[in-house]
Amino acid sequence: MVRGAQIEQDSPTNRLRGIAWMGAACLLWTVVEVLGRVVPRGYSAYQTVWMRYATHLLVMAIGLGPRYGLGLVRTRRPVLQACRSLLMLGMPVFFIAAAARMPRTEVWSVFWMSPLVVAGMSRWCLGERLRLHHWVVPIVGLGAVQLILGGGMASLRGAAVLPLGMALCFSAYQVMTRAMRDEPTVVNLFHTALFVLIPLTLALPRFWRPLTPRAAATMAAIGLIGLLGLFALDRALHLAPASVVGPLAHVQAVFGLVADWAVFGHAAGGAQILGSAVVLASGLYVSLREWRATEPARVCARRGKPGWARGSVGHVGLLGRGGDNRS
Repeated sequence: MVRGAQIEQDSPTNRLRGIAWMGAACLLWTVVEVLGRVVPRGYSAYQTVWMRYATHLLVMAIGLGPRYGLGLVRTRRPVLQACRSLLMLGMPVFFIAAAARMPRTEVWSVFWMSPLVVAGMSRWCLGERLRLHHWVVPIVGLGAVQLILGGGMASLRGAAVLPLGMALCFSAYQVMTRAMRDEPTVVNLFHTALFVLIPLTLALPRFWRPLTPRAAATMAAIGLIGLLGLFALDRALHLAPASVVGPLAHVQAVFGLVADWAVFGHAAGGAQILGSAVVLASGLYVSLREWRATEPARVCARRGKPGWARGSVGHVGLLGRGGDNRS
Protein backbone atom coordinates (compact mmCIF):
# COMPACT_ATOMS: atom_id res chain seq x y z
CA MET A 1 0.00 0.00 0.00
CA VAL A 2 1.22 3.50 -0.82
CA ARG A 3 0.31 6.29 1.56
CA GLY A 4 -0.16 9.88 0.45
CA ALA A 5 3.04 11.85 0.22
CA GLN A 6 3.93 14.32 2.95
CA ILE A 7 4.13 17.82 1.53
CA GLU A 8 7.54 19.25 2.30
CA GLN A 9 7.70 22.64 3.97
CA ASP A 10 8.82 25.38 1.61
CA SER A 11 12.18 26.34 3.08
CA PRO A 12 15.48 27.56 1.61
CA THR A 13 17.09 24.22 2.45
CA ASN A 14 14.42 22.31 0.53
CA ARG A 15 14.76 24.73 -2.35
CA LEU A 16 18.48 23.99 -2.54
CA ARG A 17 17.70 20.28 -2.54
CA GLY A 18 15.16 20.89 -5.28
CA ILE A 19 17.75 22.79 -7.33
CA ALA A 20 20.16 19.85 -6.99
CA TRP A 21 17.49 17.40 -8.13
CA MET A 22 16.68 19.63 -11.10
CA GLY A 23 20.35 19.63 -12.09
CA ALA A 24 20.33 15.82 -11.92
CA ALA A 25 17.19 15.71 -14.07
CA CYS A 26 18.84 17.91 -16.72
CA LEU A 27 21.92 15.68 -16.78
CA LEU A 28 19.81 12.52 -17.16
CA TRP A 29 17.70 14.09 -19.93
CA THR A 30 20.91 14.92 -21.78
CA VAL A 31 21.91 11.25 -21.65
CA VAL A 32 18.46 10.35 -23.01
CA GLU A 33 18.93 12.81 -25.89
CA VAL A 34 22.36 11.37 -26.71
CA LEU A 35 21.00 7.81 -26.71
CA GLY A 36 18.12 8.92 -28.92
CA ARG A 37 20.62 10.14 -31.50
CA VAL A 38 22.41 6.76 -31.63
CA VAL A 39 19.30 4.59 -32.08
CA PRO A 40 19.93 2.61 -35.30
CA ARG A 41 18.31 4.09 -38.37
CA GLY A 42 15.10 2.72 -39.79
CA TYR A 43 13.06 2.77 -36.59
CA SER A 44 10.12 5.09 -36.09
CA ALA A 45 10.54 7.69 -33.37
CA TYR A 46 7.18 6.50 -32.04
CA GLN A 47 8.62 3.02 -31.54
CA THR A 48 11.43 4.54 -29.48
CA VAL A 49 8.89 6.42 -27.36
CA TRP A 50 6.83 3.24 -26.91
CA MET A 51 9.91 1.27 -25.86
CA ARG A 52 10.90 4.03 -23.47
CA TYR A 53 7.66 3.98 -21.54
CA ALA A 54 7.21 0.22 -21.80
CA THR A 55 10.62 -0.15 -20.14
CA HIS A 56 9.61 2.51 -17.60
CA LEU A 57 6.49 0.53 -16.60
CA LEU A 58 8.26 -2.83 -16.69
CA VAL A 59 11.03 -1.64 -14.37
CA MET A 60 8.48 -0.21 -11.93
CA ALA A 61 6.32 -3.35 -12.05
CA ILE A 62 9.28 -5.67 -11.41
CA GLY A 63 11.16 -3.46 -8.98
CA LEU A 64 8.30 -1.91 -7.00
CA GLY A 65 5.31 -4.13 -7.72
CA PRO A 66 6.12 -6.75 -5.05
CA ARG A 67 6.38 -4.01 -2.42
CA TYR A 68 3.51 -1.71 -3.37
CA GLY A 69 1.15 -3.98 -5.31
CA LEU A 70 -1.95 -2.11 -6.49
CA GLY A 71 -0.75 0.89 -4.53
CA LEU A 72 1.21 1.87 -7.63
CA VAL A 73 -2.08 2.40 -9.44
CA ARG A 74 -4.29 3.88 -6.72
CA THR A 75 -4.61 7.64 -6.90
CA ARG A 76 -6.93 10.24 -5.47
CA ARG A 77 -6.71 12.26 -8.69
CA PRO A 78 -7.21 9.89 -11.63
CA VAL A 79 -8.33 12.59 -14.07
CA LEU A 80 -5.41 14.89 -13.27
CA GLN A 81 -3.00 11.94 -13.46
CA ALA A 82 -4.30 11.04 -16.91
CA CYS A 83 -4.10 14.64 -18.13
CA ARG A 84 -0.61 15.06 -16.73
CA SER A 85 0.55 11.84 -18.38
CA LEU A 86 -0.91 12.82 -21.76
CA LEU A 87 1.28 15.92 -21.65
CA MET A 88 4.26 13.55 -21.77
CA LEU A 89 2.72 12.03 -24.90
CA GLY A 90 2.16 15.48 -26.38
CA MET A 91 5.84 16.37 -26.05
CA PRO A 92 7.24 13.70 -28.42
CA VAL A 93 4.27 14.02 -30.78
CA PHE A 94 4.92 17.75 -31.18
CA PHE A 95 8.67 17.18 -31.41
CA ILE A 96 8.41 14.51 -34.11
CA ALA A 97 6.05 16.68 -36.16
CA ALA A 98 8.24 19.76 -35.71
CA ALA A 99 11.50 17.96 -36.57
CA ALA A 100 9.95 16.84 -39.86
CA ARG A 101 9.22 20.45 -40.84
CA MET A 102 12.07 22.58 -39.49
CA PRO A 103 15.71 22.26 -38.40
CA ARG A 104 16.17 20.80 -34.92
CA THR A 105 18.05 23.87 -33.73
CA GLU A 106 14.92 25.92 -34.44
CA VAL A 107 12.77 23.34 -32.66
CA TRP A 108 14.89 23.56 -29.51
CA SER A 109 15.15 27.35 -29.76
CA VAL A 110 11.38 27.64 -29.43
CA PHE A 111 11.08 24.82 -26.90
CA TRP A 112 13.41 26.58 -24.48
CA MET A 113 10.74 29.19 -23.90
CA SER A 114 9.34 26.62 -21.46
CA PRO A 115 11.10 27.96 -18.29
CA LEU A 116 9.51 31.34 -18.93
CA VAL A 117 6.13 29.66 -19.47
CA VAL A 118 6.61 27.77 -16.19
CA ALA A 119 7.09 31.08 -14.38
CA GLY A 120 3.82 32.43 -15.77
CA MET A 121 1.91 29.20 -15.11
CA SER A 122 3.25 28.94 -11.56
CA ARG A 123 1.88 32.40 -10.82
CA TRP A 124 -1.50 31.85 -12.48
CA CYS A 125 -2.15 28.18 -11.67
CA LEU A 126 -0.30 27.70 -8.38
CA GLY A 127 -0.47 31.19 -6.92
CA GLU A 128 3.30 31.34 -6.37
CA ARG A 129 4.58 34.81 -5.55
CA LEU A 130 7.03 35.88 -8.22
CA ARG A 131 9.61 38.59 -7.75
CA LEU A 132 11.56 40.31 -10.51
CA HIS A 133 14.34 37.70 -10.61
CA HIS A 134 11.82 34.92 -11.20
CA TRP A 135 11.13 36.58 -14.58
CA VAL A 136 14.61 37.87 -15.36
CA VAL A 137 16.42 34.53 -14.92
CA PRO A 138 14.36 32.59 -17.52
CA ILE A 139 14.43 35.54 -19.95
CA VAL A 140 18.22 35.82 -19.69
CA GLY A 141 18.50 32.04 -19.92
CA LEU A 142 16.39 32.00 -23.09
CA GLY A 143 18.68 34.56 -24.69
CA ALA A 144 21.74 32.57 -23.65
CA VAL A 145 20.31 29.36 -25.10
CA GLN A 146 19.84 31.16 -28.44
CA LEU A 147 23.59 31.76 -28.44
CA ILE A 148 24.22 28.09 -27.69
CA LEU A 149 21.90 26.95 -30.48
CA GLY A 150 22.96 29.56 -33.01
CA GLY A 151 19.96 31.89 -32.87
CA GLY A 152 17.38 29.53 -34.35
CA MET A 153 14.49 31.77 -33.33
CA ALA A 154 15.63 34.40 -35.80
CA SER A 155 14.20 32.42 -38.73
CA LEU A 156 10.93 31.21 -37.27
CA ARG A 157 8.18 29.93 -39.54
CA GLY A 158 4.57 28.83 -39.17
CA ALA A 159 5.64 25.37 -38.01
CA ALA A 160 7.04 27.02 -34.87
CA VAL A 161 3.62 26.40 -33.30
CA LEU A 162 4.68 22.74 -32.98
CA PRO A 163 7.71 23.24 -30.70
CA LEU A 164 5.66 25.84 -28.85
CA GLY A 165 3.12 23.09 -28.18
CA MET A 166 5.98 20.94 -26.95
CA ALA A 167 7.08 23.72 -24.58
CA LEU A 168 3.53 24.18 -23.28
CA CYS A 169 3.23 20.44 -22.60
CA PHE A 170 6.49 20.34 -20.64
CA SER A 171 5.62 23.49 -18.71
CA ALA A 172 2.15 22.26 -17.81
CA TYR A 173 3.61 18.90 -16.76
CA GLN A 174 5.92 20.64 -14.29
CA VAL A 175 3.17 22.83 -12.88
CA MET A 176 0.82 19.87 -12.48
CA THR A 177 3.57 17.84 -10.82
CA ARG A 178 4.07 20.64 -8.29
CA ALA A 179 0.32 20.87 -7.69
CA MET A 180 0.10 17.08 -7.17
CA ARG A 181 3.01 16.78 -4.76
CA ASP A 182 0.67 15.26 -2.17
CA GLU A 183 0.59 12.15 -4.39
CA PRO A 184 3.41 9.60 -3.84
CA THR A 185 6.25 9.86 -6.34
CA VAL A 186 5.91 6.19 -7.34
CA VAL A 187 2.22 6.72 -8.15
CA ASN A 188 3.00 9.81 -10.22
CA LEU A 189 5.72 7.98 -12.15
CA PHE A 190 3.54 4.93 -12.80
CA HIS A 191 0.69 7.00 -14.21
CA THR A 192 3.07 9.17 -16.25
CA ALA A 193 4.05 6.11 -18.27
CA LEU A 194 0.67 4.36 -18.23
CA PHE A 195 -1.33 6.92 -20.18
CA VAL A 196 1.47 7.46 -22.67
CA LEU A 197 1.73 3.75 -23.35
CA ILE A 198 -1.99 3.00 -23.80
CA PRO A 199 -2.62 5.16 -26.91
CA LEU A 200 0.77 4.27 -28.41
CA THR A 201 0.04 0.57 -27.94
CA LEU A 202 -3.19 0.95 -29.91
CA ALA A 203 -1.17 2.39 -32.80
CA LEU A 204 1.77 -0.01 -32.38
CA PRO A 205 1.08 -2.17 -35.50
CA ARG A 206 1.46 0.95 -37.67
CA PHE A 207 5.06 1.69 -36.67
CA TRP A 208 6.52 -1.48 -35.14
CA ARG A 209 9.39 -3.33 -36.75
CA PRO A 210 11.54 -6.12 -35.27
CA LEU A 211 14.31 -4.92 -32.97
CA THR A 212 17.96 -5.75 -33.35
CA PRO A 213 19.83 -6.39 -30.07
CA ARG A 214 21.54 -3.00 -30.35
CA ALA A 215 18.27 -1.15 -30.96
CA ALA A 216 16.52 -2.97 -28.11
CA ALA A 217 19.36 -2.22 -25.70
CA THR A 218 19.52 1.45 -26.70
CA MET A 219 15.77 1.99 -26.39
CA ALA A 220 15.64 0.13 -23.08
CA ALA A 221 18.47 2.33 -21.78
CA ILE A 222 16.45 5.39 -22.83
CA GLY A 223 13.52 4.04 -20.82
CA LEU A 224 15.57 3.36 -17.69
CA ILE A 225 17.43 6.67 -17.71
CA GLY A 226 14.25 8.52 -18.67
CA LEU A 227 12.54 7.01 -15.61
CA LEU A 228 15.39 8.25 -13.40
CA GLY A 229 15.12 11.69 -15.02
CA LEU A 230 11.39 11.91 -14.31
CA PHE A 231 12.02 10.76 -10.74
CA ALA A 232 14.56 13.57 -10.30
CA LEU A 233 12.10 16.11 -11.76
CA ASP A 234 9.34 14.89 -9.45
CA ARG A 235 11.64 15.24 -6.44
CA ALA A 236 12.71 18.73 -7.52
CA LEU A 237 9.12 19.91 -7.79
CA HIS A 238 8.17 18.17 -4.55
CA LEU A 239 10.82 20.14 -2.68
CA ALA A 240 10.79 23.56 -4.36
CA PRO A 241 8.35 25.88 -6.14
CA ALA A 242 8.11 25.50 -9.91
CA SER A 243 9.19 29.14 -10.35
CA VAL A 244 12.48 28.35 -8.56
CA VAL A 245 13.53 25.11 -10.27
CA GLY A 246 11.79 25.59 -13.64
CA PRO A 247 14.25 28.20 -15.01
CA LEU A 248 17.15 25.86 -14.26
CA ALA A 249 16.04 23.57 -17.09
CA HIS A 250 18.17 25.75 -19.38
CA VAL A 251 21.19 23.97 -17.89
CA GLN A 252 20.29 21.01 -20.08
CA ALA A 253 21.32 23.05 -23.13
CA VAL A 254 24.79 23.41 -21.58
CA PHE A 255 24.99 19.69 -20.85
CA GLY A 256 23.91 19.06 -24.44
CA LEU A 257 26.75 21.25 -25.72
CA VAL A 258 29.25 19.30 -23.63
CA ALA A 259 27.79 16.01 -24.89
CA ASP A 260 28.09 17.20 -28.50
CA TRP A 261 31.79 17.75 -27.91
CA ALA A 262 32.49 14.65 -25.80
CA VAL A 263 30.42 12.12 -27.76
CA PHE A 264 30.13 13.50 -31.28
CA GLY A 265 33.29 15.61 -31.52
CA HIS A 266 31.53 18.93 -32.23
CA ALA A 267 33.67 21.76 -30.90
CA ALA A 268 31.89 24.73 -29.32
CA GLY A 269 32.28 28.24 -30.73
CA GLY A 270 32.80 31.46 -28.83
CA ALA A 271 29.11 32.40 -28.81
CA GLN A 272 28.17 28.95 -27.50
CA ILE A 273 30.72 29.19 -24.70
CA LEU A 274 29.43 32.66 -23.81
CA GLY A 275 25.82 31.40 -23.77
CA SER A 276 26.82 28.48 -21.57
CA ALA A 277 28.57 30.80 -19.14
CA VAL A 278 25.46 32.98 -18.88
CA VAL A 279 23.20 29.96 -18.24
CA LEU A 280 25.54 28.62 -15.56
CA ALA A 281 25.85 32.07 -13.98
CA SER A 282 22.05 32.34 -13.84
CA GLY A 283 21.82 28.95 -12.16
CA LEU A 284 24.54 29.93 -9.71
CA TYR A 285 22.71 33.15 -8.92
CA VAL A 286 19.51 31.25 -8.09
CA SER A 287 21.44 28.75 -5.95
CA LEU A 288 23.35 31.45 -4.05
CA ARG A 289 20.16 33.37 -3.44
CA GLU A 290 18.59 30.31 -1.84
CA TRP A 291 21.80 29.54 0.08
CA ARG A 292 21.84 33.03 1.56
CA ALA A 293 18.26 32.52 2.69
CA THR A 294 19.38 29.58 4.84
CA GLU A 295 21.67 31.83 6.93
CA PRO A 296 19.12 32.47 9.73
CA ALA A 297 18.66 28.71 10.19
CA ARG A 298 22.40 28.12 10.22
CA VAL A 299 22.93 30.89 12.77
CA CYS A 300 20.19 29.43 15.01
CA ALA A 301 21.75 25.98 14.71
CA ARG A 302 25.16 27.31 15.82
CA ARG A 303 23.50 28.98 18.80
CA GLY A 304 21.53 25.88 19.70
CA LYS A 305 18.17 27.50 19.01
CA PRO A 306 15.28 26.13 16.91
CA GLY A 307 15.92 26.61 13.21
CA TRP A 308 14.06 29.13 11.11
CA ALA A 309 11.62 27.69 8.62
CA ARG A 310 9.38 29.30 6.10
CA GLY A 311 5.77 28.26 5.70
CA SER A 312 4.34 27.25 2.38
CA VAL A 313 1.48 29.68 2.49
CA GLY A 314 1.46 31.44 -0.90
CA HIS A 315 -1.56 32.56 -2.89
CA VAL A 316 -4.10 30.03 -4.04
CA GLY A 317 -4.01 29.36 -7.77
CA LEU A 318 -6.20 27.33 -10.11
CA LEU A 319 -4.49 24.05 -9.17
CA GLY A 320 -3.97 24.76 -5.47
CA ARG A 321 -1.35 26.37 -3.29
CA GLY A 322 2.13 27.10 -4.49
CA GLY A 323 5.25 27.89 -2.53
CA ASP A 324 5.65 31.24 -0.84
CA ASN A 325 8.32 32.96 -2.95
CA ARG A 326 9.47 35.54 -0.48
CA SER A 327 13.13 35.30 -1.37
